[in-house]
Amino acid sequence: MSDALAIAGDMPPGMIRYRLEQRGYTYADVERQYGLPARTACKAAVVPYFDGEMAIAEVLGLSPRQIWPSRFNIETGARHKPQPAENYNAVPRLRHCPKGEAA
Repeated sequence: MSDALAIAGDMPPGMIRYRLEQRGYTYADVERQYGLPARTACKAAVVPYFDGEMAIAEVLGLSPRQIWPSRFNIETGARHKPQPAENYNAVPRLRHCPKGEAA
């Protein structure tokens, strides 16, 4: 992965999914292989979750710092503990219709 991507920010969840699929994996496959609870890898792509991050990074052959630079200290390279609040702001997903309304 290039340094330009790391500077630009975290790898988008869609790109992580694409790279997993290129290697023949889904998020569920990663969870089964590493003995993680359901939806752990999928959640880790969006918000900090150490076990999921490590599993995804290993499958992709990258370090978690390369995939999610915002989750690590720039100077020391250590993982933020605790994570900054902005790392938990998931991007809202589009829905077919507003909640509570018929399609």
